[in-house]
Amino acid sequence: MRMIARKQNATWVPATKLCNLIAAKPISDASSPLFKDTTAASSWNVNWVLDRSTRFASFVSLLKRCGQTKALNDGRLVHAHIKRYKYDRNTFLGNWLVRMYGDCGSMEEARAVFDDLPYPDLFSWTVLMKSYTKNGYGREALECFRQMQLCGNSPVPASFVCALNACASLAALEKGRQIHAAVVGSGYEGHVTVGSALVNMYGKCRSLEEARSVFGRLPDRNVVCWNAMISACSQNGHAKEALSLFDQMQGKDLKPDPVTFVCALDACASLGALAKGQEIHVAIVDSGCEGQVIVGTALVNLYGKCGRLENARTVFGGLLHPNVVCWSAMIKACIQNGNSKEALDLLDQMQCAGIMPDHITYVSALDACASLPDLEKGQVLHTAIIASGYEGHITVGNSLINMYGKCGSLEQAKNVFHQMPRRNEVSWSSIIAACAQNGHGMEALVLFSHMQVDGFKPDHVTFVCTLDACTALATLERGQMIHASIVDSGYEGLVVVGTALVNMYGRCGSFENARNVFDRMSHRNVITWNAMIAACARNGHCKEALNLFNQMQAYGFKPDEVTFVSSLDACASLADLETGKKIHVAIIDSGYDRLVPLGNALVNMYGKCGCLQQARRVFGQMPHWNVISWNSIIVAYAQNGHGKEALQLFHEMQYRGVKPDQITFLSLLGACSHMGSVFDGRHYFQSMIQDHGIVPRLEHYVCMIDLLGRAGNLDEAENLITNLPVANEVSAWLCLLGACRIHGDVERGVRAANRVFKLDPENVAPYVLLSNIYATACG
Repeated sequence: MRMIARKQNATWVPATKLCNLIAAKPISDASSPLFKDTTAASSWNVNWVLDRSTRFASFVSLLKRCGQTKALNDGRLVHAHIKRYKYDRNTFLGNWLVRMYGDCGSMEEARAVFDDLPYPDLFSWTVLMKSYTKNGYGREALECFRQMQLCGNSPVPASFVCALNACASLAALEKGRQIHAAVVGSGYEGHVTVGSALVNMYGKCRSLEEARSVFGRLPDRNVVCWNAMISACSQNGHAKEALSLFDQMQGKDLKPDPVTFVCALDACASLGALAKGQEIHVAIVDSGCEGQVIVGTALVNLYGKCGRLENARTVFGGLLHPNVVCWSAMIKACIQNGNSKEALDLLDQMQCAGIMPDHITYVSALDACASLPDLEKGQVLHTAIIASGYEGHITVGNSLINMYGKCGSLEQAKNVFHQMPRRNEVSWSSIIAACAQNGHGMEALVLFSHMQVDGFKPDHVTFVCTLDACTALATLERGQMIHASIVDSGYEGLVVVGTALVNMYGRCGSFENARNVFDRMSHRNVITWNAMIAACARNGHCKEALNLFNQMQAYGFKPDEVTFVSSLDACASLADLETGKKIHVAIIDSGYDRLVPLGNALVNMYGKCGCLQQARRVFGQMPHWNVISWNSIIVAYAQNGHGKEALQLFHEMQYRGVKPDQITFLSLLGACSHMGSVFDGRHYFQSMIQDHGIVPRLEHYVCMIDLLGRAGNLDEAENLITNLPVANEVSAWLCLLGACRIHGDVERGVRAANRVFKLDPENVAPYVLLSNIYATACG
């Protein structure tokens, strides 16, 4: 039999043992340690089991303890003993049974006990309402409030508090206002407990003005009331006001309690106000509240959001008995600070400590899998979620979709989506994003239409995901249609939406539209500037990209690694070595010089600027290399006429176990073409297909045709074109036409030019090349 609880400096016994004692002989030793957990030994009569009132007190004590420790089975045993004495229809004990079952989360049994009471009193209704609200049954709680009044029971402050808390949990503002009117009619508005519940209800229902109004009219305010008002401000985006109230409260000689500290720390976390949070932390230590789990959890959350993971670890490590909420906060702090692997390790430690994850823990753990990405661990978690019964929870389902999408398993993401019993806007946004991220942009747009047909109104997140799909497909027309919907919905002014629009227009080649959106934005962040700089660099406005890079800093925005990469790309396109070197210095000053993406961009920039020695130096100083790193240095050597060195670098890349991709082979074929090495070109072309399983793209064929054409192998080049598996072959025929000009092959040149005329009648290049061939032949 499981023990009900274990508490330091107290002796606890199983509920069944105490129940047996109630029915057994009198206890001769009133100082027995068996009674230390219930009441002072001196208050017990040696014949306590024979005394009805004492027996009632014993049952109440046991029921209370069962509820506190969530010992449902032990509570049922106590209930069985109550039935044995035929006390189960006693209203006093019945109320305590309702409370015990409610505390243990068994509302069916709580309701059954209530329904069996012959004369439920006002306390009975209040306990039932409170139990319903506590277990997330707000509607049932409000129905109890209605039935209670129909039975002729006038609400008292405790009843109003339960009903208002139910409204708060449901965000039922109109119902809350009706109950507020009843409170006023009953004369309880000035009651501090009811007033606190009203402030809390209006805060949870997003009506901060009404919360302020109630708070301002209260004649007396205690700590609970101040806590409700501070929380209301923090929850409604007025964190600065929340902290101001925190200071005002202390100025009125009211001592903050743990809940006050939690509300204030949440406000600091939302503002990123680390200094204020640390000041509050000192006050918490002075008050002796640091060891309390709810306070420790709030501190972990604060330090996690403020990028102080080490502080979060210290606070967490100092808690004697962290609960599932605290573990979840620590797991989330790790993810927020880029330590997703540590987050998953913590999940394992948490379960080893005997604490089972809840839906919030699973959401954070799935986010960690998504960021890594770790599909295998995500699938293990999915199995655990099903076993735990959380799969039907909407936030868990949304996180599963996100995880599978980020891990490249679109089919599993779709399976989760279709099996969800309920969906919200986040569910649709998640599956739309999963499709867009995995190259199924058209499917994402179809889902966007279905979402609206199903009666869901897109929010700003949905629009951002859909714009990403348009970006992936480069569908400018559809992107413009979605832009019109965004304007109609009033979301264009949001930074995240404006940034997505700039990115979409930039990638779809509509530079003017990107610039117009950017110029109209009243607020911008670093990501917005990055999107506009990238749009400039991508669309041939490289000087403007570098001007924006300078403007961004003039406005007080600090460049991040993405900013530097786009700016270096602009320098590479302009072959602007001087500016590129300045940006390199800024990268070192910012501490980003060890980041691989920036190393790759620097190698590319120095290579394009013809500074091979510096490119090789940057490459050599990188902490590790990925395939992009090797491609960048190979391209740098190949483009600067060092084909043999480029081929040597390729062999070193393979020796180090880095798998080449399509761009690697495109660089190698370009190097072979510049060297005129047909043998090597054929070898790498075949190796790409046979050894590495890479399907050649049109660019590879064109590169091979250029190599063969330059070497005079025009028959082989033309034969390769006629067997092309790709549809658009204009560039291939133009490449052959260029080779015909070099080698004076008029007949083949005419043939090539005629093919281009048919495929692209508007193209003037074949006329120029053909006239040059004729001029050479006649000259």
